[in-house]
Amino acid sequence: MLHLRHLPAVAAADDGAPLPAPPPLDPAARRALDSLSRIYPLVLPAVEARLEALQDDFIAQLSRKMQGRGLAPQGRLRLSPAAGNTVLVEGEEDEAAGLRALFEACPYLGDLFHEMARLAVLAHGMEVTSQAYTGEGNNLAAVVADNTALLGRYQMCLKGSLSHFYLR
Repeated sequence: MLHLRHLPAVAAADDGAPLPAPPPLDPAARRALDSLSRIYPLVLPAVEARLEALQDDFIAQLSRKMQGRGLAPQGRLRLSPAAGNTVLVEGEEDEAAGLRALFEACPYLGDLFHEMARLAVLAHGMEVTSQAYTGEGNNLAAVVADNTALLGRYQMCLKGSLSHFYLR
């Protein structure tokens, strides 16, 4: 999230006086952040376990539906969330078209894919937030730089037994 701030009007000449310090974080907000930093390590494994279970279920359902329609893509197909709980399918056009038709006929698969995307971003965000707040490595810039995938998209690469999910 980007917050824009306008610089206050200042006198043309700098008199060298130090600027006032920003107000400290109020105690309630500080306690909430401390609490979150302790909760994340407890909640994160449950979120990740749920995500893994959903991914396994998604792969099983998708494979069964593909077999039922005689779809056996040979190339690499990339799936990512799109508007309205739909799934964007990218890859060789003939193979992608068959999978697009499958998602149109089975909208619950799109719902499931979007739920997995939300959980993946949530889990990743919790991990990054915890690292940033606790000062893991004492280098916030490194934490942010190492986690630029948070700004990307949740995707699935569909390539037979090499199929996998990732945040891009």
